[in-house]
Amino acid sequence: MLAEKQYGRVSELLASRAVDRKLVDEQQSKVDSAWAAERTAGIAVQTARARAVAAAAEVDKAKVDSVAAKASLGVAEASLDRLMVNLEYSKIVAPFDGVVTHRTFHPGALIHSALGGEKKPLLTVKRSDRMRVIVLVPDRDVVLTRVGDRAVVTVDALADRSFSGTLARIAQAEDAERMMRVEIDLPNPDFSLYDGMYGKATITLRRDEKCLAVPPACVFDRIGRSHGVVYVARGGVAARTEVKLGGEDGTLVEIRSGLKPDDRVILRSGTPVEDGMPIAIAG
Repeated sequence: MLAEKQYGRVSELLASRAVDRKLVDEQQSKVDSAWAAERTAGIAVQTARARAVAAAAEVDKAKVDSVAAKASLGVAEASLDRLMVNLEYSKIVAPFDGVVTHRTFHPGALIHSALGGEKKPLLTVKRSDRMRVIVLVPDRDVVLTRVGDRAVVTVDALADRSFSGTLARIAQAEDAERMMRVEIDLPNPDFSLYDGMYGKATITLRRDEKCLAVPPACVFDRIGRSHGVVYVARGGVAARTEVKLGGEDGTLVEIRSGLKPDDRVILRSGTPVEDGMPIAIAG
């Protein structure tokens, strides 16, 4: 240290009585001040280091707090999403436009979960701009029924109107009474049709072009639901012929097998017809 070196030289000069004692004391004061300044600087360095360590600790704490805050934010967002999902559960949205035709519960009523045994629906909503008409087709007409067939529906409450639609769905299976369920879609733009109305449906069936058809009066006897007897003119006599019957629309009966296109079928009249009876073909 410079102050100590100067103090040593001044002390040597004092021993040889070359300088005054006062000068030595001044130099001693400088040495003491220098040591005090060094100790103060050391304390300042230690303080700065302590502050640096404290600042680093604060940074680490801030990082930990940031991670904790992000975790808390994630938990809060997850809770918000869960609450929003639960809120959506409180809204019942129908997949189509319609009207509420029946309400089981009223505002303020306690509704139990279906898991707890509650089986009643809250509401019954039905579509009203398109109606579904249920019709049972008899066995003889089942084979002629196709999706897309035209249908005309009339209802008793609207006797002066008719509604046109098409077959939208067919069961392709008969019930115990030999009837097949079909469904007709009817547009209802003015909402004049209501669910549960009773009426009549006329379906235009597609006839099999490969089948022959005769008037119902040509069928003399019926065997079961799908077979019958007709008489054909062959060799100048009436020949009894069993045929397989198809659909019937009131004016014609389909003959699915048993006849040829060039057969002459005898029409029922007031004269009884028997097998082998001689006949004369007029014209």
